[in-house]
Amino acid sequence: MKSYLNAIKKGKKENRNVPSYLNLLFSFLRWGFYMLKARKPLNNSVPWLTFKAIDFLKKNLNKNMKVFEYGGGSSTIFFSERVEELVTVEHNKEWFDNLKTILEKKENIKWEGHFIGPEKISLSEKLQTENPDHYFSEDADYSSHSFKEYASYIDKYPDYYFDVVLVDGRARPSCLKHSINKVKKGGLLILDNAERPYYLSHFKPDMPDYELVFDYYGPAPYVNHFTQTNIWRKLS
Repeated sequence: MKSYLNAIKKGKKENRNVPSYLNLLFSFLRWGFYMLKARKPLNNSVPWLTFKAIDFLKKNLNKNMKVFEYGGGSSTIFFSERVEELVTVEHNKEWFDNLKTILEKKENIKWEGHFIGPEKISLSEKLQTENPDHYFSEDADYSSHSFKEYASYIDKYPDYYFDVVLVDGRARPSCLKHSINKVKKGGLLILDNAERPYYLSHFKPDMPDYELVFDYYGPAPYVNHFTQTNIWRKLS
């Protein structure tokens, strides 16, 4: 309870778009359940996004949609139950294999999953996590690796192909760069943990042809801190 209240105070202090107190009270019950009783994401079809973003997606997804996601997990299970076609790229082999085992047992879903690990590189310059052309992850385990193949996998699909693209994996500025032209008019581009300023520093003040329709900062399942999920709608 204390960490939840502290997170609300932090969001207010930073002038984040925090949900109403009524919404936060309802979300507290959900948050408590997933923190105390259901902390294994792959056992639940609940995305690792803010609860308010999950509710938004439940209202806006339908069985005719095509979705691409960077970073597999409970979101993969969530999307697979609600859309026509789902493509996932994941960089962690053990996590991907566990996810694949679960998805292969499901019937009547169209899922295409790809394990794409980072490539070892020789560093000739200092790479920057905020630079989408560097394909670099802030994780120290990948300090001499490139996620270019991972981030650019979406280029195998035509422009304006996907109804939804979720960026919730590695090298997110690079993933955003490759995703912008792959969302169809009226479609959604989603960035999780958008409170981290370097994800969007290259794209400020905004992304052309996109309108920000959702940027709530609040609780999410499985974690004891608040985070922010941004959702943009493609205008043309």
